[in-house]
Amino acid sequence: MILSMTGYGRATVEKADLTIVCEIKSLNGRASDLRLKSTLSLGEKELEIRKFILDHAMRGKIEVNISFDGDLPHSDSAFNVHLIKSYYKELHPVMKELGAEHTDLLSSILRLPNIMHTNQTLTDAVTGQVMESVKQSLAQLKKFRINEGLSIMADLNNSLALIEKHLKEIEPYDADRAAHLKEKLRTRMEEYQKTDHVDQNRYEQEILFYLEKLDINEEKVRLKQHCDHFREVMNNTLLTKGKKLSFISQEMGREINTMGAKAQWTPIQKHVVSMKNELEKIKEQLANTL
Repeated sequence: MILSMTGYGRATVEKADLTIVCEIKSLNGRASDLRLKSTLSLGEKELEIRKFILDHAMRGKIEVNISFDGDLPHSDSAFNVHLIKSYYKELHPVMKELGAEHTDLLSSILRLPNIMHTNQTLTDAVTGQVMESVKQSLAQLKKFRINEGLSIMADLNNSLALIEKHLKEIEPYDADRAAHLKEKLRTRMEEYQKTDHVDQNRYEQEILFYLEKLDINEEKVRLKQHCDHFREVMNNTLLTKGKKLSFISQEMGREINTMGAKAQWTPIQKHVVSMKNELEKIKEQLANTL
């Protein structure tokens, strides 16, 4: 099973006179990046909530919004009397010196920032309600990721099958290439043998080295092994496998590139280009795989 990194989840939990809404959005990212916003300070519970979200969302750019609507217990609000006096003490002489009316000075001061203290604490009951909304939204997020993952997996399987198809279709062309190289070398050998300046042993060693350098059997075998490994990892039960699949795809790319560099045979090069195209599609899908 494959999960997508992108997803969305939303949950509403209503109890008594309080409604809590949790909304989670996830986008693809190389690491975990959580941005948590709340219309109410979560206090000491925020670290616990953040850890819970990261443990279950696992990876991606994650945005979480928690909103509260209704009556919250233990809400203590009070004016910052010291700050009000300080503002009044500084502003009153200034207004008097300027001859400005100061009948509305106090009401103006009350509109300034930090004039009101709000001490809002979450009870155990409210905390439990928050966690319930988070759990439900994470469950919705996972469902979304599973559905997206099914589409990703279908595309990956299709591209992987095409790479294996092209790899298989290279075989007859590789046999033709080998026969062509041998004939070419035989002709050259006959030409050189007509001269008296050829070291026969050295010449044969060079030919063997040349043939070995152009041989692509090892690359074909390793590419097939990487394809099998890719499919094995893709079908295992682990939830996070995007990074491992990316590493395998890099190894597949190395074998395909080496094969193309060694082949020097147009029919094979065409299949190499097609395999590279499918590998790029795989890499694009893996960028959004959890």
